[in-house]
Amino acid sequence: MAEQKITKREKFEMLMGIVNGGTPSDEMRTMLNEFIDHEIELLDRKTSKSTSANPDTVAVAEIVRDILAECADPKGMTVGSILKDERIKSYTKQDGNPVSSQMLTTILSRDKSSFINTKEKKISYYALNYGVEETEGV
Repeated sequence: MAEQKITKREKFEMLMGIVNGGTPSDEMRTMLNEFIDHEIELLDRKTSKSTSANPDTVAVAEIVRDILAECADPKGMTVGSILKDERIKSYTKQDGNPVSSQMLTTILSRDKSSFINTKEKKISYYALNYGVEETEGV
């Protein structure tokens, strides 16, 4: 006789029954332990994928740090002006495409420890963060 496959929902319902005072059989306890171990393994895999840094992102962030370090304007630079720099223009991502303004904006916005965003008349300027808090102008 073929074993009936128990769905993920049914396993969670079994766990809920145990939490609410049920007593599991040895077979159910073993199956639920395997289920929980498997779910934890899936979560670990998902976490390791999301935390591994994209090589393109790391490389572009380093290029942008160099560009902004050489910037003479105390306000910083706009995404458009950073994209016009030859170092960014010449960089090709692993998929063969150039750096997009969307990718650059994402890098600049997420890495608050390295970059600071100053808005002036609805225009975003980015500069290196030397411990200064984010500001918003008129």
